[in-house]
Amino acid sequence: MRRGFRFSAFRLGRRVAPRGAWAPLGLASAVAGATWERRCRCDDEKWWTDPAQCSDACALWQRTWNGDWDGRGPPPGEKMKATGKIRHLILVRHGQYDLEGEERGLTDLGRRQSEKLAQRLSAERQLTKKDRYGEVRIQYAGIWVSNVTRAIQTAQILAAHLPDVPLMEPDVLLSEGKPTQPHPSSSASRLADLWEDSARMEAGFRKYVHREVDHKRLAEKEKKKKKEQESKLGDGYVPEATPEAHREEKETPKEVKEPKEPEHVYEIYVCHMNLIRYFVMRALQLPPEAWLRLRGDNTNITEIVVHADGRVSLHRFGDIGHLPLDMVTFH
Repeated sequence: MRRGFRFSAFRLGRRVAPRGAWAPLGLASAVAGATWERRCRCDDEKWWTDPAQCSDACALWQRTWNGDWDGRGPPPGEKMKATGKIRHLILVRHGQYDLEGEERGLTDLGRRQSEKLAQRLSAERQLTKKDRYGEVRIQYAGIWVSNVTRAIQTAQILAAHLPDVPLMEPDVLLSEGKPTQPHPSSSASRLADLWEDSARMEAGFRKYVHREVDHKRLAEKEKKKKKEQESKLGDGYVPEATPEAHREEKETPKEVKEPKEPEHVYEIYVCHMNLIRYFVMRALQLPPEAWLRLRGDNTNITEIVVHADGRVSLHRFGDIGHLPLDMVTFH
């Protein structure tokens, strides 16, 4: 029997953009989907050994960077100045949790790990980072958290140390799962799990990881505003400059404006290691089937930075500098 790999995040009723090509919605996704259908002719017993068959994303991944990966770039052919803040996504893994308990809540050590993490995040915003690229002072916009007990407990500890930072409602899109069949792997994943997890984790990525401003929507608003002005003033109408305006232009020296430093916003996400690994691979447009090659301990900090023009960089990964060695754990 040939399954056709219907478990992926991209077959929930209608086709959405295949993340292997990192394309926005439209013709590109339909073409890419047809390509996947042609490729997907593999033997059920062997599919998981081939990285190109691990999911739609793995089959369609390419080396070329797609500048419109989040669908928020300027309209094709239009030149626009990038607008918006630089987003710093602080992805935090929860503390150590009880593997035996029904709720799998934090252990005593997990709570102490979370306290150390909270102290570090609180201390970091008291300082100013200054180098040749400018000055940055950390201001947290909020704390987002998954709906899993261990993550909620970790987030509550962080919120106690950051009382002025809003703690958001728990979100299932930030919960744990398996995004794709990893490669290399010693066994096949359960297709039902991949069907559910891949869709949910991809939805979480699209909700939270993107540039701040949608430049396509901004361009539409500017065009609409221009049309409204033209209809009010009439075609070809140009306001006449007054003699006073000419005089002021001659007498007033032009001020040399220094380039304005971009604004930064920091957002804390308390979630899970598989989700963090997937977000990193997805954001950097790296082969998604390699997610399991990354490792991160409890309460580690990963920072993904999304620039206004769509550039993405990984500023830190798996940082546990706040923990002494005897407090470092993986599970």
